[in-house]
Amino acid sequence: MSAINCQMNLSGRAAHLCRIAACAALVLVAGTGSAIAQDRTADFEALTDALHITDTIAIMHEEGLVYADQVAAAMLEEGATDGWQRQIAQLYDKNRMEQLVLQGLERALNGADLAPMLTFYASETGQRAVTLEMAARRAFLDPGTEQAARAAATEAATLTDGPQAALLKRTRRLIESGDLIERNVTASLNADMMFWRGVMDSGGPGPVADEGDEADLVDAVTATLEETRRETEEWMTAFLMVACGPLTSEQMDKYTTFFETRDGRVLNAALFEGFNAMYDQLAYLLGRTAGTWMSSAPL
Repeated sequence: MSAINCQMNLSGRAAHLCRIAACAALVLVAGTGSAIAQDRTADFEALTDALHITDTIAIMHEEGLVYADQVAAAMLEEGATDGWQRQIAQLYDKNRMEQLVLQGLERALNGADLAPMLTFYASETGQRAVTLEMAARRAFLDPGTEQAARAAATEAATLTDGPQAALLKRTRRLIESGDLIERNVTASLNADMMFWRGVMDSGGPGPVADEGDEADLVDAVTATLEETRRETEEWMTAFLMVACGPLTSEQMDKYTTFFETRDGRVLNAALFEGFNAMYDQLAYLLGRTAGTWMSSAPL
């Protein structure tokens, strides 16, 4: 539910007012606007710090490198060669990844009241939740840990009472409060679309014939819809049970309740918009890189 799950330039507008000011009154308005812009910039930076955006990007960077090697293993005859890995290291640049997310997040939060969001995430519960989610996400880099978590979630679904059954119930409420399954399914399918566009734009073979149109590509990608939804639900449930397991019932209730508020919904949507912007661009560029390698391989 935090960034680990993904604006108008007000100072520029204030500067413009300063340039056209013809009287002291307008200068004062401009000065006020500049102060407001500075306050909002400070609030936005404080919010992204509370969300641990930089640390989150570092984890996603590691995930990206692993995924890129999986793409190479599946699509390239020679797999992840040194040359491939050098290109991928340039593609998954942490600074650029972070800037893409911050730009998208700031744009999505334009006009929103940041104070309630910052209040929650600066709280003990908010910080505890973010820290636990990052730890779980990093732990899931190990396939064995992820598989064990999935097995535990599956077992919990067979129980009618006890701590694990109660945790699963709270986890499902959290998932529902953020519409996490459908949002992630949509994001996944969009990223798949961008990846295959990249492959085909660079001359590589795609999931449809070269003469196929956009509708054909959409059909090919959405053919995996139900499988993607099932996989997303399994992963998200397992992940949040691990991440939220150490939270107390009261903390879990506060966490879920926040995302049921208007401010929580606005932040949730903004996080998805910010991270999806990054994922879509990376997916397209990864597809182009893979397609280039495929099309340049000797026959």
